[in-house]
Amino acid sequence: MTNILTKKDRHSFLKVMTEEEIMEKPFPAGELLEGCFYYPACGRDGRPVERFSVYVQSFVYADYGVEAEDIKKRILRFNEAGFSLFASRDLEKSDFNMKEMDRDILNREERGRRNLVMNRKRPWFGIWFVFKRDKSLKVQKPGSDFFSIVYVGADGVEFY
Repeated sequence: MTNILTKKDRHSFLKVMTEEEIMEKPFPAGELLEGCFYYPACGRDGRPVERFSVYVQSFVYADYGVEAEDIKKRILRFNEAGFSLFASRDLEKSDFNMKEMDRDILNREERGRRNLVMNRKRPWFGIWFVFKRDKSLKVQKPGSDFFSIVYVGADGVEFY
């Protein structure tokens, strides 16, 4: 059986970025999205990071059913896996060159269901988190020495 997951250093630029660069430089959407682990309708599930950070260092989460403040609090649980939050910054839609989804392609029934769901949507947000391994923490799990999570409060299909 062939292992389709292989270690890649596609996102190694994160390892050398300073906190100031993360905060001030233009958001590297293209670099982070290429070869990322994309997880729509993710909720607050951190297991893909724990399981796949050996192979991938860029994770993109999208879910319109969560609030930004909740994510900012819960994201710190990666400290339990031996990582510290190195830097984070808020993102705008313009950082991704997003286009609105053409809702006219949906038939009447699909539009009705979508409208019900969309009425429960939270406001759009985007946050970029960069974690680096903290050797001073007691727990050390396998994986990369760094990883990035872009969390977008948006419809997963529309964001894709």
